[in-house]
Amino acid sequence: MQRKKEIMVTTLRTVMASLLLGLVLFPFLWIVLTSFKPLAEAMTVPPKVLPQLWTVSAYERLFGPRNFNIYIVNSLIVACSSVLLSTMLGGWTAYGLSRFGFKAKPHVNAFILICLSFPGPLLVIPFFQLMLKLRLFDTVLALILAYLTFTLPFITWMLKAYFDTIPRELDEAAIIDGCSQYAIFWRIILPLAKPGYVATGIYAFLNAWNEYMFGLTLTSSEASKTLPVALGSLLGEFMTDWSCIMAGAVVASLPVIVVFFFMQKQLIYGLTGGAVKG
Repeated sequence: MQRKKEIMVTTLRTVMASLLLGLVLFPFLWIVLTSFKPLAEAMTVPPKVLPQLWTVSAYERLFGPRNFNIYIVNSLIVACSSVLLSTMLGGWTAYGLSRFGFKAKPHVNAFILICLSFPGPLLVIPFFQLMLKLRLFDTVLALILAYLTFTLPFITWMLKAYFDTIPRELDEAAIIDGCSQYAIFWRIILPLAKPGYVATGIYAFLNAWNEYMFGLTLTSSEASKTLPVALGSLLGEFMTDWSCIMAGAVVASLPVIVVFFFMQKQLIYGLTGGAVKG
């Protein structure tokens, strides 16, 4: 009787998990299948799930006349630069806040929390005017600076929490052995905080890779557009090339999938590591 009950519970869990997985994956599966449909078939009513005629014409239009290579390169430059700068600056700031005491420390912590709670859309117009005055409008550098405003406070706060979990006895032992604070950070703290850096770096990458509002406002030419802005421009007033949009969505999703596939363990450990401080 007990054995039958265990089998029923296992079967029920498997069915529920399969239904949940199908519910989550169905939208992405629909996007992938639509990207392989001809334009006329993608707009038929009622829509069909499987393509009647498999074709890669949408991808040819995407990388041919629409020249999506430029947008992908721009997004990679902006996202990778945001990750590098925000983790480097945020890491140093977080280490200082975690390990050193100074009079203005509570004010700095409060300022970071205020930055985290500040709505991003309110910064769009000020950033637009600032970049015009600095003559950085319509450049990828303007986007990198804009993205730092919301990735840097989050990364600093997350890494500070992570550094707080690393025992200070390690610092004291290293000081006794003659290490400077610079050497302690690079040789002891940084290797131990690697999961935290990976988690926050992925957060910064995803924010920069998927961001649309700043990209739309701070760029105007084809040479500096990012991938989300280029995808948005595919929506036409009278007719929309849905196959091409779905192909663009698939291409835009691939880096995110690759990052999660190779970094999922470090991401989970990094996000939960700062939550178990005793």
